[in-house]
Amino acid sequence: MEGEQALDYSIDDDGVTHIIYLSDEKTNQYRWMVIICTAFIDIFIVIRYWRTLIKMRMLRIIPAKAGCWKAGLIPKLIAELIICSAISLPSLDYQITWKVNMGGSVNYSLDSLMNIIGLLKSYQVLRLYWHYCSWNGEKTKKVAKQYDFKIDLDFAIKSELKLRPFIVIGCTMLVAILYIGMIIRTCELPFIDNSGSDQVATFRNLLDSMWLTIITMTTVGYGDMYPSTLIGRLFGIVSFIIGNVLISLIVVVLSNETEFSEPEAKAYTVLKKNSAEQKSLSKASDVIRTAMRLYLSKQ
Repeated sequence: MEGEQALDYSIDDDGVTHIIYLSDEKTNQYRWMVIICTAFIDIFIVIRYWRTLIKMRMLRIIPAKAGCWKAGLIPKLIAELIICSAISLPSLDYQITWKVNMGGSVNYSLDSLMNIIGLLKSYQVLRLYWHYCSWNGEKTKKVAKQYDFKIDLDFAIKSELKLRPFIVIGCTMLVAILYIGMIIRTCELPFIDNSGSDQVATFRNLLDSMWLTIITMTTVGYGDMYPSTLIGRLFGIVSFIIGNVLISLIVVVLSNETEFSEPEAKAYTVLKKNSAEQKSLSKASDVIRTAMRLYLSKQ
């Protein structure tokens, strides 16, 4: 396929056409780079848990000779290593093919599935934010200790949502549109229906997949694009749920922003009362004028 070097067509023994992914020399170079970066990330994760273990010993949360398993760190460590180790090996182009209930087939490469799982690595951004945000400072911890509650990432996100609601909601929406758009594109690109028609032209451009995510989030649904695979539809539902939650938050934030403060409410009440009095006086003067005209007309 011209312009899409990584994709090609293949016909199986039953005469069914499939879109397959083929790696090249440039792709393998990228994979080696990802493997090296992943190795460094895994090493830093292990170091972080080791330092966490030492800190727990120093704070006497666990016995002095307790290990990672007794500290409850092993399950979390394994989960993080699995998520962060989602990579594709060079020159390994394993394909997974299955039929779609709607009619047709989809042929996923191991590389595309690893790319989807690899998006979960973004949790490291939240950890980085928590490490450097102002809500994790010593003053904040003293206040938390005074009021007997624990400062954590959940508290920091709630605080940011209170302090900068539009920035938090806007960034969340942009990230959701980008990630879900990438996932839907990856899932829909290799789909071929029973007539042999593919969706490469529809989903080749990432911006088109992001557009599909936006109209799904906002429940507009023009119908010009739609997912045909199970995973694509699943993430379409996810985008619908996320969109409704974010739009609901925007409504709540706008309601709070337009709500009067106590002095403003008092001023508004007085102004409204004065306006009502002026209208009453104006109507009363109109009634008096009308009555005088009627009286004079009878004379």
